[in-house]
Amino acid sequence: PLTFEQSDESYCPICKKTTAIRDGRSVPYPSHSKEDAERKIVFCGDCGLGVLHPPLTEEETKALYEGGQYWSGHAMDPRLHHFAMPMTLAESRWNYIKPHLQLLNGLRILDIGAGHGCMGMAAARALGPILKEYVAVEPDEHMAGRLKMLWPRYGNGALLSVVSTLQETSGTFDLIVLSHVIEHLH
Repeated sequence: PLTFEQSDESYCPICKKTTAIRDGRSVPYPSHSKEDAERKIVFCGDCGLGVLHPPLTEEETKALYEGGQYWSGHAMDPRLHHFAMPMTLAESRWNYIKPHLQLLNGLRILDIGAGHGCMGMAAARALGPILKEYVAVEPDEHMAGRLKMLWPRYGNGALLSVVSTLQETSGTFDLIVLSHVIEHLH
């Protein structure tokens, strides 16, 4: 997993700034487990990367993703206000991306690690009928299920394809997005 080196010479694994970690901030790790009470998400003061400290062990990571324990206590609620923070972040990222696109009818977006699909919903809201299809690659079945539940209400009529692997996609895309993915790699 990505980690910040923990020593007097701490540095960020992305921007490599040696003082960035000491100057950064942290928030408690949002876990339902008492074992995680001491963990926190540490943000680089320079580039903003946030990583879990101390990191999950390989066994804990495997149990989190494969066992579905993270989402087991969460109800599948289709109301968007339950996603206020992720939607705000997605809209902010979309506002950064949109000026760089050539907006033609029939736009196709591939979102790798789509999660709840907030980036796709932000794009659908902003683009309206220009967005033809949003293809979401999301291996977590709970996240994919939530995305499928939300899309009919917030997808603004665009087609939705949800697949669990990149190999299941085909065709060309006008935009390929990987947002909040790097922290899940190990």
